[in-house]
Amino acid sequence: MVRSKRKAAAEAPEEEETPGPSSHSKPRRRKEPGTLKEQLDEAKERERKSCEEQGRSFKQLSQSESALIQIRHYQQTHSLQIPKLRFQRVVRDICDAMSSERYLEWQQGRAERRRTIPDLQEDDWEPPKRYRMDTQGLLALQEACESMLVGLFEDMNVCAVHCKRVTVMPNDLVLCRRLNGAWQWEPGQQKVPQGR
Repeated sequence: MVRSKRKAAAEAPEEEETPGPSSHSKPRRRKEPGTLKEQLDEAKERERKSCEEQGRSFKQLSQSESALIQIRHYQQTHSLQIPKLRFQRVVRDICDAMSSERYLEWQQGRAERRRTIPDLQEDDWEPPKRYRMDTQGLLALQEACESMLVGLFEDMNVCAVHCKRVTVMPNDLVLCRRLNGAWQWEPGQQKVPQGR
């Protein structure tokens, strides 16, 4: 049976016995992962202590070590990565732009209707309403957006590994978008030819 790190962590007990001088030692709770800054500081402190014990000079964490710490941190957390207020502001701006476009279309249609029917007394066309957003709806939209982005980055990583690279590049994004078939008709872009 293949065992992954996640399965091993799930099977591990929450409380561990610490060996002490007496046989009646209390079970100690495992420490929860803290913020990213705390984890980086702890890793630096461990490195500093091991350097002091071995009698060599301390150097900062290498870029790859800090990257691995960041990867572990983001794999353990379940919080959203896009700031909520900024995301909500962008969504509301897009909705306002769409509702103003609909209002202009409504005004043009109303003027056209008045031109075609000159004896029209009452206008039963109501102006379009502004979009209203619930906070839970915005959070659901943000979660869906982040999961779509995570899936896109996973596909980009697969493309990079297929090219025998570690670094994700913009052409991986182009390839993923082309293979998924999404965003083919974006404004300002031509449709990707399917026959190639």
